[in-house]
Amino acid sequence: MKLFKIKSYLVAGLVLLGSLVVLWFMWQKGDNILPSEIKTTKQALDVLVDKGFYIYPTKIKLPNLSFMDVKGNNKNLAMLMGDYNLLLINLWQIGCPPCLEEMPQLDSLSINLAKDKIKVLMINYGDQISNQQDFLTDYPYALEFWSDVELASESFLKTVPANEGIYGLPQTYLIDASGNFVAALFGIINWDDEHIKSALTKLATSKI
Repeated sequence: MKLFKIKSYLVAGLVLLGSLVVLWFMWQKGDNILPSEIKTTKQALDVLVDKGFYIYPTKIKLPNLSFMDVKGNNKNLAMLMGDYNLLLINLWQIGCPPCLEEMPQLDSLSINLAKDKIKVLMINYGDQISNQQDFLTDYPYALEFWSDVELASESFLKTVPANEGIYGLPQTYLIDASGNFVAALFGIINWDDEHIKSALTKLATSKI
C-alpha cells in the first residue's frame, strides 16, 4: 500500500511538472499576452505562429508577377513597393466558401489598418474577370482586387518548404516593406482577432 501511494504521488508530480513545462513554453511564445502588450517584432511573430502562420526563417523576395485588375488594367507587384509597410496578399476563388466567409473581415481589416500603411490585396486565383466583376457587383467591398487568370501566384506556394504539405485556398502571405516574405497562412482565420490586428500593426511599424 505504501509503495502504491509513492507511485501515485510520483505520477501526480510528473503530471504537474509536465503541465508547468507546457505553460512555460506557452508563456515564452506569448500565447497569453494581451494585444496591447505586443511591443516587439518577436512577440508579434510569436502571436502569428500561435494563430497558425508559417514564419519564413530566411528572407525570400516577392517575385514581380504581372496581373490584371477587375477592369482589365495591367498590374504588377512592383507597382506597390513604397506604398505600404506591410502587404497582405490573399489568394481566393469565387467557388471557395472559406474564402468568401473571411472576406468581410479582410475588408474591415483593410479599412481599420490603412493608417498603419497595411495594404490588403485580394488576388483571385483562376476565375474569369467577367465572373469576378459580377461577384463584386453583388459584394462591393472596399478591398483592392486583382485577377490571376494565368495562375502566376502559384509560385508563392513554392516559397514554403514542400514538407509543409499545404494545399487549397484561401492562402495569405505577409510581405514587408522591402518586398520579403514574412509569413504565410493556409486556410481561414478570424481576422477580427485583436491579437492578430496588434501583431500586424507591430510588424508594419517595425523593421523586420
